[in-house]
Amino acid sequence: MQSKLKILAASILAASVPQSISAFDLNIAGQTCTGFTEISVVTGNDGNVTVNTTGGDINACLTGGGGGTPDDQNSNDHDPVITTSSSRSITENNTDVVTLAASDSDVGSTGTFAYSIVGGADQALFELTGAASNVLSFRSAPDYETPASSNTSNTYVVELQVTDNDTNGARTANKTINVTVNNDPADDGGGGGGACGALPSNVNLTSAVWDLDNPGNTEQINVARTDIRSIPFETPAAAVSSGYFAFTSVTGTSRVRRSAWISECPGQQPDLDSVAWGCKGEGTSQTQVKFQIGQSGWYCDLQPNTRYYINVVNENCTSSTCNVYRQANIK
Repeated sequence: MQSKLKILAASILAASVPQSISAFDLNIAGQTCTGFTEISVVTGNDGNVTVNTTGGDINACLTGGGGGTPDDQNSNDHDPVITTSSSRSITENNTDVVTLAASDSDVGSTGTFAYSIVGGADQALFELTGAASNVLSFRSAPDYETPASSNTSNTYVVELQVTDNDTNGARTANKTINVTVNNDPADDGGGGGGACGALPSNVNLTSAVWDLDNPGNTEQINVARTDIRSIPFETPAAAVSSGYFAFTSVTGTSRVRRSAWISECPGQQPDLDSVAWGCKGEGTSQTQVKFQIGQSGWYCDLQPNTRYYINVVNENCTSSTCNVYRQANIK
């Protein structure tokens, strides 16, 4: 049984270590325990104090046999703390998020904790697994391309509760965890299968997603002689946006004819694509593909908050590469 002692003898604690004293009485919570012939007080490098006694029956004081109750003995006056970070991230198509951890400063704590899910906008999507029910997991593996979070942002919010299981009365504490789901390029057809299948050998897939909310300035990209250059992008949430992609020849390649198109998988030809109508452009000095989001019209019809690919290929390039400047505009 662990206990805390308050020894009101500053001269002992301040003395050289260890310090031996004869015929010493201990006053514990207002009660004097007598009969000690020796007491040694040792302060460790970590600042902890160890008290060793000889002669008296200290257990009688600690158990109340000599009258009184030691201060803080077996108390449970501190809440437990969930020490797991409030922000976690995993890659799509996985379920386990994190093994939960907690701490408790009470001496009476058993050292074991019980966890439960008590709130959060996305709590229904989570469960606790593992032998100790301390692993936060998705019930079903999340899909980055089809977010199921309450705000469709791929960040899931869940509130957890920990109970300290103290034998003298349990105490609890809560913590909110934000779980971000990241994209797995293999799931986009990047060579590992997924919904798009294996990446065709003639498709050069750009790993970085083209952010249409911040498309940036015109940028030169390499387009090999016969390969398809495929660039992923995600449409904004707004359903009234429209815009275009443009690929402009660099100096010396103005006579090279190119095709550009939007598809649902990297390099997928537009005549096989469900968004094929109006999603392809051809040209020499400049090739454009115009699109609109969440509405029908004369341009390529795209859905909001969805992953697509803009593809470009040279049709009559005679060099190893015929590079272009890429540009995006959205309004």
